[in-house]
Amino acid sequence: MSRAPKHTRRKPLKETAKSTVFICEDTTSSPPYIKYVCELYGLQNYQVITGNEYGSSPKSIVSHAKDLLQQNTRKYRKGEDLKIGKIFCIIDTLEHENGQTALAAINSASSHSEIEMICLTPCFEFWLILHFCYTEKPLTAHEAVKELKKHIPDFGKNKQKTLRTEDLRDILIPKLECAQQNSQALEKAQERMSSDKFPNPDSRMHYLIDYIKSKGKKRY
Repeated sequence: MSRAPKHTRRKPLKETAKSTVFICEDTTSSPPYIKYVCELYGLQNYQVITGNEYGSSPKSIVSHAKDLLQQNTRKYRKGEDLKIGKIFCIIDTLEHENGQTALAAINSASSHSEIEMICLTPCFEFWLILHFCYTEKPLTAHEAVKELKKHIPDFGKNKQKTLRTEDLRDILIPKLECAQQNSQALEKAQERMSSDKFPNPDSRMHYLIDYIKSKGKKRY
């Protein structure tokens, strides 16, 4: 008489590692900033792409994000790549027809849950200003850079005109928590004061930073 097989409890499946992609409209400020924060908090399997590689318009950035998802689906099924968990598209809204192309890009991306739009008004440099102070003053991109130089006098003065590592390490990152608090407070204030799709100024970078912190392997 054969014995009934022993019941064995299956081990829970481990969560599959996923990758994160950041597509930045600019080439000078947001790419080095995001890379630095990713390394600081130990985010693994990430990629930072700049706008000059595939086009810097919001439409081009979202189109590339969709293409990446399609390519990734094929590669993931073949076991050739990690599954993309999130693609962040970081864009400056006022640089493109007062936000009309940015709005069209957001609508285009809305059907893809993996794509998250991070829209900054007037530009990414405004997020850097929030490291030093809270402000609701409307700005142009030129005015934002001018205001930022009050806090980082050497901003954009290196040969590549990029955000320097020493400025990130010594000036900006120590004030990261302040920037997040200011960005969150501004979002709440703009919800009360403005019905515009892209109020000026505005920054949603705190969502991106929260994501990196939550997924990273290092804690501070």
